[in-house]
Amino acid sequence: MKTWTALAAAWLALGLTTGHARASSDLALVQSWYQNYLGRTGRLSELRGWGNQLRAGVPPCAVESAILGSDEYYHLHGCAPAGFVAGLYADVLGRQACAQEIQGWLCQLGKVPGRQQLAEAFLKAAQLELAQRAACDR
Repeated sequence: MKTWTALAAAWLALGLTTGHARASSDLALVQSWYQNYLGRTGRLSELRGWGNQLRAGVPPCAVESAILGSDEYYHLHGCAPAGFVAGLYADVLGRQACAQEIQGWLCQLGKVPGRQQLAEAFLKAAQLELAQRAACDR
């Protein structure tokens, strides 16, 4: 209920009505990322900011990777690169990573400017794994 209260407040603050389906779906998407990745309800300013980014044409993957690459997410996973990567596997793919997978992404972390860029690359790779799972489930 707390999540929907925050969403309703965000919709009202943005002057949204039920006719603004895109805006409300953007806010719901961002709220789901806050719940899934940070374990909390997004603050109104956060929801509004990211929702505005999405409506301005920023790709959802970029917003999602910014949340995953945030200091808050990093702190939730022990303030350690290996914990960060293990968290990505758990939160995005819903499974544990093996040591080789973690090591492979840690090597990538040394080649990209930061956690957000690694998270974006991880999300793209995760899409392939999730598509393969779906194909196997058919």
